[in-house]
Amino acid sequence: MLDDLFVPTPVAGATTNQIANAAFVAAAFSSAGVPLPTLAWSAYTPTLTAGLGSLTSLGTTTGRYAQIGKTVFCAIDVSIATNGTGSSFLNVGLPVVPFDTAAFSGREVNVTFKTLSVLSRGAIPTAVIRYYDATYPGVDGGRYILGGSYEVP
Repeated sequence: MLDDLFVPTPVAGATTNQIANAAFVAAAFSSAGVPLPTLAWSAYTPTLTAGLGSLTSLGTTTGRYAQIGKTVFCAIDVSIATNGTGSSFLNVGLPVVPFDTAAFSGREVNVTFKTLSVLSRGAIPTAVIRYYDATYPGVDGGRYILGGSYEVP
């Protein structure tokens, strides 16, 4: 039983003994008699605001998320065309209200290429974005790619 769970048989005709992650997971679930969960992603439009002041204009704001039970996985892509008077931190809208504090990460990919720290404080549908060194990440032309997972009520 355990051999079947952790070392599934390779597909007939395979030229390697390595098993793709998806095949491994599917075999592990079916060996245990557990149905394989489906991960259907949904689109949402995240908000983006500055902690202090205001952003003059935004660029593209897109988001995707999937929920399995009490866990939400999200991928967020937001950008600032013109920062304006924005300062302190950025707030990004989450697709589902978190149960408790959660941290995930990201990167600004157009201007500074710095790593981002993202923190949700629980029971609030937004997360705070700062650079890894706790400084304000808002820049003209900045694009922020974020991702992670968190628990929901």
